[in-house]
Amino acid sequence: MDFLEIIDRAIAEHRVVRSNLSVMGGAMNDLEATFSLQKTHASWAQGSVDALVENVDRLRQTVDQLGAGINRHFGFEEQYLPPVFGGTLMKALIFEHNEVRKRLADCRALIATDIMGLPQEKLLVYRSDIQQKLSDLTQTMEGHASREETVYFMLERALKAEKEGKAA
Repeated sequence: MDFLEIIDRAIAEHRVVRSNLSVMGGAMNDLEATFSLQKTHASWAQGSVDALVENVDRLRQTVDQLGAGINRHFGFEEQYLPPVFGGTLMKALIFEHNEVRKRLADCRALIATDIMGLPQEKLLVYRSDIQQKLSDLTQTMEGHASREETVYFMLERALKAEKEGKAA
């Protein structure tokens, strides 16, 4: 794969989300996962305490799918982008990937909490904590995806110009 193909593939992964946000499957990338988290977050905010226990299983599934999608997407980037990005930019990208992974791990740890039998006031605190963790993860992912796409589009433009012999 040449540099332009790598960048085009990374851009395509991001565009899939923008054209089909309702799809949630095995090929999720970080933007698709962000949309899924936002939907899950909204349902938690509207749910009653009784519905909280029911939502935990769905949230676990969403976060598991998110983790799998992130691992695939970040794995592609971390394997193929180093020669395109170079050392310093790649370090910055991995730093951001690790931030997303940390936020995801925080969500997973909180979701793993056993809430059966907790009094209502503790369930309300738990729900609030989950909402905050999901919000933090979503914001981190959205910011990362936006910055990443800016770099992708800049590289794509430069690589296409170079390919056409129009390098500046």
